[in-house]
Parts: sequence; structure tokens; C-alpha cells
Amino acid sequence: MKTASFYEETTQLVAQIQAENSLYFNELWDYFNLAGFYYNERILHETIYNMACDFVEAEKDGATAEEYFGKAPKEMADQIIAEVPRESIQFFIKTSLLVAGIVTIIRLLQDFASQPVMVLRPLVFLTDILLNLLMIPLIFKMMARYLYEKGNHKQFVSTSLLFGAYAGLEMFAVRFLPRWGFMILPLPWDSLLVGALFIGLLAFQGRNRLMRPFLIVFIGFLCVGWLQRWNDASGMQDGFWKIILPIGIILVANILFHFYSYRLFKTEKKKENTK
Repeated sequence: MKTASFYEETTQLVAQIQAENSLYFNELWDYFNLAGFYYNERILHETIYNMACDFVEAEKDGATAEEYFGKAPKEMADQIIAEVPRESIQFFIKTSLLVAGIVTIIRLLQDFASQPVMVLRPLVFLTDILLNLLMIPLIFKMMARYLYEKGNHKQFVSTSLLFGAYAGLEMFAVRFLPRWGFMILPLPWDSLLVGALFIGLLAFQGRNRLMRPFLIVFIGFLCVGWLQRWNDASGMQDGFWKIILPIGIILVANILFHFYSYRLFKTEKKKENTK
């Protein structure tokens, strides 16, 4: 059975569990997903699926989740995860390339939309990639650590320090690194670059419906970027065209993104429930 199938089957099993036991099991499931970031995803999902199967039967005999799994679910999960093999080097390379691609596209879109002449800053792109590759596992680890420690003030302090450090390093990269290396990409090459990225995203989303909402945001940034270039070419100084309209386009794109994402999520949930 594939990883996605284990997930779907587990979701259906959890739906059969009583509410109080479902809360316990969902937290345990979340902990497996967070703490098992570096471990084989398929084996983890299979393990959770088998645990759900066993508990559904145990609940029929009157057992509660706490009685069946114990009062220390975190420690139990850690012992199970320790027996799971880590992901392969190929997985980490693919994940790193995916993160690098997403981060680079976001930075390119921001640069295209924020200035009339696009400036490629390789050192800033590299800093973005390295920071996000470092941040993602740290976020997963922190979320797993505090999942069973709700209300702990250390969680707020750790989160603030982590994101504060990230924001500080990002500001340093944007402020200082461009001085050490950059490349100006004038019209029409900047439009050709983001256009090629858009076509690539269109081809990719054809295989993944969940990527479709991101097209809305992409189009929003494209429109703002082209508006910036039209304003610059025409010498437009009106605040509506230079400030209000670009902000409005980004806001509308974000609203549509969240609306479409919600509808897509509801559609996927209905499909799961009718299986």
C-alpha cells in the first residue's frame, strides 16, 4: 500500500473512534508526523495505520486510548520512531531541491513585483535557500517538542527567538548581500523569465490539483510587476496606480487564494468521506 493510501485508510479509521479517544489519537498522529521528519514516511504511516486498526478493535471491547496506549504517548512514540529507518539521501536531495525551487520562485516574484527593473541577487537567493533548509526541520522539531506541553511559556520564547533570528538574517541578506553581487535583468527578459516559471507551474499543477491556488498568487504578482513597468515607462506618478492598485491586487489575490484553497480542501474531504 502506498503512503497516501495508508493516510486515507487511517483517516477513515479515526473517524470511527469516539470523540475523546479521537483527540488523543490525533495528537499522537501529529506527533509521529512532526517528530518523524527525518524518518521513512511510508513506514511511519503504516505504523500509525496498524495502531489505528488495533485500537478500533480495542475500543469495541471498551478500552480508552489512554488505557490502550498509555499515559505517556510521547515517550511511546519516541521508542517506536527510534526503530524506524531514516529517509534516504535521495529523499533529502529531492526535498532540498524542492525547497530551493519554491523559495527561489517566491523571491523572484517578490523582486519582479516590487521594482520596475528586476535585479537578480544570487547571494540573497542562496541565503533564502539555506535559511529555509535550516528553518523547516527546526520548526518541525519545535512543534513536536511542545505538542504535549500546551501553555508552556518556553514555547512562546523559543518561537519568538527562532523567527526573530530568521527575520534578522533575511534583513541582513536583503540589505547587504546585493552589494557583493547582482545582475540587472531588463525588459523583456524579466517578463520572459517569470513567464517561463508560470508555464512550468501550469504544467506541474496539472498533475497536482493542490497546487492550483498558488497560480492565483502567481498571477497577482505578475500583474503587479507588469503594472510597475507600465508606470515606469509612462512616467506615472499617481498614488492610485503606484501604491493603492498594486496593494489591492495582492490583497485580492490572497483572498482568492485562501477561498479557493478552502473549497479545494472541502472537495478533497468530501471525496475521502464518500470512499
